[in-house]
Amino acid sequence: EQEMANMTYACALLLFRHGSFLESVCDEAAARIYEFKAQGVSNLVYAIGVLRFGHIPLLKAACQHSCGELRAWSEQGIANTVYALGLLGFKHTGFFEAVAASMHDRGLECFNAQHLSNTLYGFARLSCAPEGLPPAICDHMPIRLAEFKPQELSNSVYALALLRENHRDLLTALCDHLPHKLVLFSEQNLSNIVYALGLLEFQHEACLQALVQHLPGRLCEFKAQGLANTLHGLGLLRFQNQDLLQSLCVHVTGRIAEF
Repeated sequence: EQEMANMTYACALLLFRHGSFLESVCDEAAARIYEFKAQGVSNLVYAIGVLRFGHIPLLKAACQHSCGELRAWSEQGIANTVYALGLLGFKHTGFFEAVAASMHDRGLECFNAQHLSNTLYGFARLSCAPEGLPPAICDHMPIRLAEFKPQELSNSVYALALLRENHRDLLTALCDHLPHKLVLFSEQNLSNIVYALGLLEFQHEACLQALVQHLPGRLCEFKAQGLANTLHGLGLLRFQNQDLLQSLCVHVTGRIAEF
């Protein structure tokens, strides 16, 4: 069983999706899930999540089997599995409740920045989360923001927006943290942050002013969706800056065929 998990995980790392191979592996794994060790289950689910191969029998079997087995799982295995289930749009209440209980019992300090970000993002993609878990993560994150990479910060803010988790203390800490880091963020990170702040209707003057100064020189990097999300976010915030709006509209006008 370890070989099946390893091969599928390797395909995910290579972003290689072969339908017949994945179907045969998932069929066999679903029937033999009780033979798999914890890492094998989490790696297999993570792999099919990354490859967007939603094999429902395997997902059901993996979640059902794992509900009582999470003590043997690593923090990375838990976070990666929630992330993968989010990518696949697969909900399993029993497994999610077991995840919340396990994270509470271990303590959130045992989970690194990527684990916390991926967990929030996975639940956000599903528009659901175990009661009390997102607020607990939000309470915990401010003192650890320096550990988060740009992608993790961006995903976390975006996840809060999708979950409609308007946690003022965390959002304030994030916005205080962002202005001096913007050069490290990708165009997608930046557009997601503006869009997320818009969805949450969270205004932070210093952060918005830093974005106003930074964004015009980066707009050439933005894809059409990023430009649209940035303008949409600014609109939701009712944040009017003539220079930035002018730059955005000029870029959109010149690339209108991409929309």
